[in-house]
Amino acid sequence: MKGLNHTFLILTPALILGILFSGFLPLSLRGTLIVLCALLVTSWIMHLTLSRKQLLLFPAITAVAFFLLGHFITLLHDPGNTRGHYLNTAHPYDLHYIEFKLTEVLKPTPYAYRYVAQVTKLDGEAARGKILINQPIDSSNILKPAVDDLMAATLYLKKIDAPRNPHQFNYRKYLEQQGIFAQAILDGSSQIKKTGTSPSLRGMASRVRDHLSHGLAKYDWPQEDWAVVNALLLGQRQEISRELTDRYAAAGMVHILAISGLHVGILMLILQVVLSALGNYKVMRIIKAVIIITMIWCFAFIAGLTPSILRAAVMFTLIQIGITMGRKNAGLNALLISAFLLLLIDPLLLYQVGFQLSYLAVLFILLLQPVFMSLYDNENYTPNRWYSIPKKLYETAAVTISAQLGVLPLSIYYFHQFPVLFLLSNLVVIPFLGIILGTGMVLLIITAMGVSFPAFAEAYAAIIHALNVFISWIAGFNDLVIQDIHLSPQLLFASYLAIVALVILLRRPRARNLMLFQVGLLLFMGMLYWQKESKVASRFYILQRSSKTLLAQKQDRALTVFTDDTISLRDNTIKPFLESTQINTIVKKRVMGFYRFGESQILVIDSLGVYEINDIQPRYILLKDSPQININRLLNRFPDITIIADGSNYRSYVARWKETCSKRKIPFHSTYEKGFYEIH
Repeated sequence: MKGLNHTFLILTPALILGILFSGFLPLSLRGTLIVLCALLVTSWIMHLTLSRKQLLLFPAITAVAFFLLGHFITLLHDPGNTRGHYLNTAHPYDLHYIEFKLTEVLKPTPYAYRYVAQVTKLDGEAARGKILINQPIDSSNILKPAVDDLMAATLYLKKIDAPRNPHQFNYRKYLEQQGIFAQAILDGSSQIKKTGTSPSLRGMASRVRDHLSHGLAKYDWPQEDWAVVNALLLGQRQEISRELTDRYAAAGMVHILAISGLHVGILMLILQVVLSALGNYKVMRIIKAVIIITMIWCFAFIAGLTPSILRAAVMFTLIQIGITMGRKNAGLNALLISAFLLLLIDPLLLYQVGFQLSYLAVLFILLLQPVFMSLYDNENYTPNRWYSIPKKLYETAAVTISAQLGVLPLSIYYFHQFPVLFLLSNLVVIPFLGIILGTGMVLLIITAMGVSFPAFAEAYAAIIHALNVFISWIAGFNDLVIQDIHLSPQLLFASYLAIVALVILLRRPRARNLMLFQVGLLLFMGMLYWQKESKVASRFYILQRSSKTLLAQKQDRALTVFTDDTISLRDNTIKPFLESTQINTIVKKRVMGFYRFGESQILVIDSLGVYEINDIQPRYILLKDSPQININRLLNRFPDITIIADGSNYRSYVARWKETCSKRKIPFHSTYEKGFYEIH
């Protein structure tokens, strides 16, 4: 496309592929550096010596070089290649005297406040690496940490727990992708002391944000309205309840609760309209650009300089620079360059869902929104006529549909639901989001000046309350939220191939592009058919559930749940099976004393302790409800066995059984410690 930066069109995808395939390349850090340098030197020699026709090899070699660069920077962020990282100590997961700096305040759980900290010293030696700090709510009166605080404490570093049951959200993997590999509990036994502060921009932003939050809190806000104000204006989601988040998700509007590219883009548009009175002379364009970029970064500062807001600020700064310079495709160029720069600094950003969704949404808006607008009848259009309002609604719908088309497969892949009324909610909310943000900025300025303006705050509260009421009304149409959608990685890939082919066809309606779209559509339909007709592997699960026994058998496309509890089939232990597998039927039954799964026999021993049953040779024994049995006698009766203890047993019993099995070299699995047990 004319005006598109073809250099970054090659380099950015090459860098992304290098990051994605880094785990499959056998090259070490040093080997990658040597090959990378050789390729770069070779490419420049070719550029200087070869003829124009032979220079076709130059972009190919450059792309390979930046593919290896992606691999190289990913290896650099691996703790194993980081000198002084706490994971490289002799016993990283142990009791240590740790000096650290708090860098981020996370949303608390019902039981603990949570923080991200950067380790500076470990047992008196210089160290580095991020850890997750959990401070129990009942111990928060000991010390109230803040961003930039330098602290020291005796802490037991622990591994972050893996999912306890199949297909659940992998919080360990999520934190590892942010460079966090251990957690610790900060309580009265930790010998905590604050050793000082180390000022940073993020710390300054946190203090300014807290000051503004305290100023706004003086007004009488209803709880849910205050939670939304805090999220929209200050980027703090700590006050948002799970129920409120679910309502916004059901309405297809959860993205407005996290400050991101949408908010920064709307702010930039508001400023462009306000500053349009300055004219379009070159000097005025530069002045407007300086003001807009300054305001973007001020907003990012107030919002706490979080990774999502920093991404958006970088992206829209580059877009504004491109617009000021009069460059065509300034948006696409800014998207490519900002992604390249951000991934060069931190390749792990690529694995963050927010990064993926925001860049895909902006990309498809830039590609598709002009196509939709070209279909609008512009004849005799003047902004002063009444029918400018339908055009604005059409424009909003075009932006919404473009963004949703870009993120739809990925949203379904991650969140397993699709709100049918998303278009209606976006058509109503997005046009007014500019007003909400604009008046919110005015309220923040008034608050920062120390001026109390209750009437203005009440008017703003009424707007936010109306927003929450509307979202609740949309979310009330439960039947119009399609849930439990399973999308395999293969089908996700085929979906995007078909969508990209559709975008190419819409931008350039040609016969060959129509054929390309048909091929993409056929591939998608073929993958959909394959997913529907493919055989589902059978599995038997002993699941982890505190104080209860919960078993599940997956066969064909049905899941049979065995429990004596009144568990809901929408429980967070069962629901992931619907979302992440091809299960379409769930049946609930009571727990039985014996199961036959394939060639395996599973004996269940409950509190009665009965196991002397003739004509059975179980391969697995499940102990439940703390049976008072002689474990040695049981192992003598069944020497070739695997013992499984679930969450319904007393922990003291489990510890005793584990010790006995260890001495006799009998396989033992406790769902308390290791999570679910799977039988193939």
